[in-house]
Amino acid sequence: MKKIVVLWLFVAAIFLGCSRPPEPASVQVAWIRNAPPTAEVLAGYLSFHNPGVEPLTVTAASSPRFEKIEFHHMRMTDGQMVMRELHSLEVAPRSVRQLSPGNDHLMLIGPTRPLEPAERVPVDLTIKKANGETYVMPLELLVRQRAPH
Repeated sequence: MKKIVVLWLFVAAIFLGCSRPPEPASVQVAWIRNAPPTAEVLAGYLSFHNPGVEPLTVTAASSPRFEKIEFHHMRMTDGQMVMRELHSLEVAPRSVRQLSPGNDHLMLIGPTRPLEPAERVPVDLTIKKANGETYVMPLELLVRQRAPH
């Protein structure tokens, strides 16, 4: 009888200790609107998915193809579109943060050379977890003529 109890405790400990790790955050529909070759500033858009139970914060973005990348927010104020820089992007648990035309977006400043249609531009996002740990999420932005459907 004692062996059976010990065996059940062992099996229970294995199952309780083997909880499934949280799904990683992901980025989908990442793109840049194509611009004239002389453009010094472009905009990038994406959908950031956080399936976890803790909030995530995008604290920085970088690319070898741009001098710098900033986060920007746009909104209509008194009939005028107003844009301001954001220091980070908060992504709530179990949610999607949309960066889209006329709203929040990546401001891509100082391209190192003109972008080509259908080019894939590498970008690294620095993500901070709720516990303060950070990691880098590499992704690619596709250069497109218009927004995907």
